Amino acid sequence: GAIDLGAHAQHRFELFAQPIVGIADVTDPHHYEVLLRLRSRSGRYILPNTFLPAAERYGLIQRVDRWVVRSTIQFITENSDTLPMGSRLFVNLSAQSLVDQQFAAYVCDVFAKSPGLAERISFEVTETAAIGNLPQAISVMSRIRETGCKFALDDFGTGMSSFEYLKELPVDMIKIDGSFIENMLKDNADFAIVKAVNSLGKSMGMQTVAESVSDTSILAKVKELGVDFAQGYAFAHPQPMIALGEAAESMHRLRHDIARPVAYH
Repeated sequence: GAIDLGAHAQHRFELFAQPIVGIADVTDPHHYEVLLRLRSRSGRYILPNTFLPAAERYGLIQRVDRWVVRSTIQFITENSDTLPMGSRLFVNLSAQSLVDQQFAAYVCDVFAKSPGLAERISFEVTETAAIGNLPQAISVMSRIRETGCKFALDDFGTGMSSFEYLKELPVDMIKIDGSFIENMLKDNADFAIVKAVNSLGKSMGMQTVAESVSDTSILAKVKELGVDFAQGYAFAHPQPMIALGEAAESMHRLRHDIARPVAYH
């Protein structure tokens, strides 16, 4: 049936998180991507790719974005002691918020009222959203970045004009799309794309993240290429954000295992 995104839907929103783990330098803090789930009336979780298109269609997506930003800030405020120093929470932004000066003003205002908060947040924007309205996107991103907040470019490499626009976009980090990572050990073209995007990012002073790293053999390969961070089932499935405090401790142990040299056979 239709997905209910009415006034009461936000009471059924829940935040999940998935770690973004430093693999090039084990002293790097790990970060977390904030993921939105909608709990249906029957109690099962609905994934964003199911309900966000509806939110966009009905002009509700910016309300959703603001709810996620507010809830993430509340989480950071309440858990600042359990979040490791330097660790950021990555919040996904829709194309509509990315070109909205009112959204930029709202975020800058919130950050101005809470010193140190901007250093705890990165926004993730998709390449398609940024390129769709480039001048406005650059303006909003630049304004928000002045606060100390950072930007990551998501789904990189799936758009047609990636390389051309990367020079203009004020981003700190590139997330190499999981569709390339998943097949990079079997497909030479995918491997070449991952290698090229990583090199390009590095040459522009950006950090790189491999998405959808599902097993240790893919992890070993992206680590060998010099990718900075990895995210995926090789580390953790998304879990309720409440569990972040406990997760931080186990992630710390896991990272020390990563730091050990990988045996190649």
